[in-house]
Amino acid sequence: MIDQELRKTVRAQVAAIPPTTGDLDRVLARGRRRRRATRAGQVGALSVVVVVGLLAAVTGVPGTGGPVASGGVARLELTDGFDVRVVDRPVRSNGALVYQALPGPEPGFDTTSIGTEIPVVTGPPSALVVPISDNPVNALQADRMVYLGDVDQAQVALHVFGGDLCLFLGNHTEVAGGGTCGADGFTSGDALDPPVGNWAAWSGLSEGVAVVTVTTADGRVFWQRPVGRTVFFHLPDDSAITRDMLVGLDPEGNEVATPP
Repeated sequence: MIDQELRKTVRAQVAAIPPTTGDLDRVLARGRRRRRATRAGQVGALSVVVVVGLLAAVTGVPGTGGPVASGGVARLELTDGFDVRVVDRPVRSNGALVYQALPGPEPGFDTTSIGTEIPVVTGPPSALVVPISDNPVNALQADRMVYLGDVDQAQVALHVFGGDLCLFLGNHTEVAGGGTCGADGFTSGDALDPPVGNWAAWSGLSEGVAVVTVTTADGRVFWQRPVGRTVFFHLPDDSAITRDMLVGLDPEGNEVATPP
């Protein structure tokens, strides 16, 4: 339709000038090429906008929830002088923003030579089950939680209550759980819910600590990589753990820390 109207217009213009200066078919071809180029440019610009929008949707916007982020990793301050590195993609669960904590540096030595690992099974923040209350937010009254991972039957997380650093031990349900506040440094307990028995935690570790070992009275050695500058131990025989049994090692295997 448009080409027909254009053809009529051009024919009238060409008829008014000497034949040697106009070529209807070539003029029309140039017009069609220009229109195709214009449409292609518009589609290309639209594609750039769509790609940028998709990248923003996939990668998210750093800084969600307040912490200063760099490349999808944030530093989240829990108490004065204690912050942890987290993945800057929190999820909201029962009134709390839940972050996934990051592990410490990779050990550069053969960890199989030092003993038995008690691993922290890390997972996304959505895996942490936050207990509910009648509020109706969460029973911990926590606005932010840092999920370290699962050790044995316990989901281990950090949060703040009344200005104190707290260790939460979840049982994979919204009903209850265990833990303690005042968890700066070394702390230990005996948990029935979740049923892990004797446990010990060491929080506030230096970021240079790659491995923490536990040496028992009979010479057995267990180790763990810190996550969120924290380790959480439950020994297979359910024996109690004291602070003098723990030692922090740097990535080269040198002893660099003991619990305060």
